[in-house]
Amino acid sequence: MMLLGHEKAGAQRTTVTPQEEVIKQNKTKLHKEMETPITLSGVVLDNSDSLGLPGVNIVRKGFADGTVTDANGRFELTIEHPHANETLIVSFIGLKTVEVPVNPYQHTRNLKIVMQPDVEMLLGEIVVGGAVSVRRYSPRGLWWKFKRLFRRY
Repeated sequence: MMLLGHEKAGAQRTTVTPQEEVIKQNKTKLHKEMETPITLSGVVLDNSDSLGLPGVNIVRKGFADGTVTDANGRFELTIEHPHANETLIVSFIGLKTVEVPVNPYQHTRNLKIVMQPDVEMLLGEIVVGGAVSVRRYSPRGLWWKFKRLFRRY
């Protein structure tokens, strides 16, 4: 005869200690925090006059999501699935690229990023090239073009 609600004779019963329960709760809490989107915001400044830099690229390291600063150098980046330690890559032409480590659960607002000029790039040469098609004329082609100038219709 089988009794309902009772354990089988050979089954082992596991006991959960209070420490294990706390660890499980912390893991669940951390997992829920990582699922909620967060917003990082701040300003990117020039080191010489502390003015906001417009058009600076800000990208999460290892991901495709990013943003660009506005006319005052301010930015806002929403991260859907954040990690415990994020790194922002901040880049602008003529300035050194900066990698900013951020803990999204502590420092999410009013980040101040100061960019330094890239002296090596400023002293280097910039070569801008393009292709121009050159039309070559044969002597016969030139003769016919000249002859058509005086042709009567």
